[in-house]
Amino acid sequence: MTNKILDLIDIRNYPDAYELANLHGTLPKIYNVWTQIFDGQKFENIDRSIKFNDIEIEIIESIKLYIHLSKSNWDKELLSEFRKVAKMIIAETSSELRNASRTNINGQIIQHNDFYINPEIRNYLQELIEHFDKKELHESKADLARVKAQITLSMNLKKHFVGSDMIQYGKFYENVKQYEESTQIYYGIIHDFEQASNISYDDKKEQLLELDLLKQAYEGVFRLTKSTDIPQKLNKLNLVISKLQNQTEIKQPIIETTYNHSNREKSWFNKVFGE
Repeated sequence: MTNKILDLIDIRNYPDAYELANLHGTLPKIYNVWTQIFDGQKFENIDRSIKFNDIEIEIIESIKLYIHLSKSNWDKELLSEFRKVAKMIIAETSSELRNASRTNINGQIIQHNDFYINPEIRNYLQELIEHFDKKELHESKADLARVKAQITLSMNLKKHFVGSDMIQYGKFYENVKQYEESTQIYYGIIHDFEQASNISYDDKKEQLLELDLLKQAYEGVFRLTKSTDIPQKLNKLNLVISKLQNQTEIKQPIIETTYNHSNREKSWFNKVFGE
């Protein structure tokens, strides 16, 4: 039924899409939220509570519905209200997933390795981030980059997935002039990735991915602080990367998308998120 509603939205038949959404009470809650916005409700007056077991589908459907409405050029003011509430639902439910994925014991974060989050959520979040980018909604893009980074930290992925999303988060916060937070993000990446320049990995491709992210973090810190020790570190790192590329015949790192439920969250990034 949701696909039929989205199809109607695509052809700008909003009244029929609205009627379908109103007729079916078993749809994801975000469709009911949309009908309330359609009726003129303001985002701050809408109930955003979501049952825990419905969180993943609500995040995905919120993203799908927003993108379809935006691409169909739905009413600008109504879309703005819907964007506000959809972003809040995505951020709040993502935070619930993050909290459920770990335990804080005396200030130490213990990740639950048996807690599973659908990896497709990351892909949908990235799709929305890129959509916001095309629409030049820079603050919304930065907000969702933060959400995606937090979700990634909860998913026990390979280290470079975390680094890639943190770099994106840092750059987008830079774009909206959140320079202090961006600097903290870059230093967090440096803290957790510098070891890749000092030891030898069995998986050289993984090492190159991490070194590329470390390089971007160094560059970010230098952009924002002009720290005098960074150029020397970059020169040293470039030599390490060049040597490793020659050994492996990999000229440019490519970020993979394979899910790997194995690694633990890095403690430095808890500080970045104020935890």
